[in-house]
Amino acid sequence: MGCSTCGTVTNGKVSGCGSGGGCSTGGCNRLNVYDWFAELGREKQKNFIKYALFFTRETMMLSNGLSTKLEGEEIVYAQRFVPYLSIEKLEKIAVFLNKLHYYIERNANPKSQMTAFCIRMSNIIAEKEVEMVSY
Repeated sequence: MGCSTCGTVTNGKVSGCGSGGGCSTGGCNRLNVYDWFAELGREKQKNFIKYALFFTRETMMLSNGLSTKLEGEEIVYAQRFVPYLSIEKLEKIAVFLNKLHYYIERNANPKSQMTAFCIRMSNIIAEKEVEMVSY
């Protein structure tokens, strides 16, 4: 059974509310980002951060009109991302991701680090300055 905003039921299956994972009621029993990240395990968390660093670098290259190693859906996503992020913002994201990797490597609480990551990313995109603190 889905939440009250989900679509119609067909053959006993909810077709979904179409919110793309942003169900505000939590009735869809979706796994939130913090739990997902915590359940990955330390090595997969670090690999996720390394990929985010790679993607950030390639987005910088793309925004400067240089060749990139991105392919397929990655390049389409990066092209949508570029107009919102200046080189300065991308550099801040890269610095932050390096710090996040450092903290995860040293057994920081993954849920608190992912919370800090989400807050920091929204602040960088919105051009607000907030210092990262490890818990």
